[in-house]
Amino acid sequence: MNYRKKRYWVLLLLVVGMAYWFWLARAPYYEYEQHSLPNNFDVYYQQKLAESAALHARPNNEEKLVRFAPKTGLAFLYIHGFTASRGEGEYVMDSLAELYQANTYYLRLPGHGTNKEDHAAAKFSDYLTAGMDALLMAQQLGDTVVLVGVSMGGLISTWLTAQRPDLVDALALSSPFYDYAPVAGNALKVPGVLRLLQWIQGPERDMNRTDEWLKKIREGYDDYWYPEQLMQSLQSLEDLRNFAANGNVYKKVSPPTLLMYYYKDKEHQDGAAKVSTMLDAYAQFESTQKQDPRNKLVAMPNGEHVMMSQYVICDQVPVFGELQAFIERLRGK
Repeated sequence: MNYRKKRYWVLLLLVVGMAYWFWLARAPYYEYEQHSLPNNFDVYYQQKLAESAALHARPNNEEKLVRFAPKTGLAFLYIHGFTASRGEGEYVMDSLAELYQANTYYLRLPGHGTNKEDHAAAKFSDYLTAGMDALLMAQQLGDTVVLVGVSMGGLISTWLTAQRPDLVDALALSSPFYDYAPVAGNALKVPGVLRLLQWIQGPERDMNRTDEWLKKIREGYDDYWYPEQLMQSLQSLEDLRNFAANGNVYKKVSPPTLLMYYYKDKEHQDGAAKVSTMLDAYAQFESTQKQDPRNKLVAMPNGEHVMMSQYVICDQVPVFGELQAFIERLRGK
């Protein structure tokens, strides 16, 4: 092969490589498409339960409706986090629902509560569509709808609130995932890295369950989170972060907001979601809301990334107390 032909093939490979990189680097896109939803929440709920049953959802991982009346003055819509299910928050939320006799719906995000293959197949767009559907339907449950989001569910809830502030009377966030706390997580932001990791490490994700981490959980934890995951599942998380965790979203959050996060000191803080990014996002909520006195940003020194579950060891009493105080501020008391 002469020099001219070699140069041609090198140039061709370079162009193909750059095209592939730019294809990988393209920003994820999503727009909610209006579609038919049931006129009755009970019909919607039964449809969702049937979907979960068809997918062989694990026991107590399916959707859940706590109902006190056809429609209550106050209602909660709860959205769980990445790899989790309603067990991430129902310990606290069930008590809150009982206190206020408030209808409460626990959404099961697509790909969650079933198996790791479903988890890897779910797209970030599936999460957002399921969340918007649930928010639209939740209007039938209460006159005042409080959206509660934990971890990735907090990011989804933030985006939903920015899109439809008219449907969200208040937003309660616990450890919302806006960015990775582990330094290694930032590698996922580089186009093509996830595919490279899959090629190097194989399809399974290393869960890195250290002895220190195992001391923080109680028996039953693995019944509500995936004990095993596929690397591909991280793509939907990164796409969601890339799409929704930005100032254009944060500045549109106008309803009253409570944001709780785990922080004691530099050595003891949230190890999954980046605290400084939570604070930056909240500051932008505040700029939109013009310092609404019902808002509150709360550091929980005795918390963990997951603060509302009986299966994670932390002090849930102040978490419940802050949620109760937030509801009382909403009620003008």
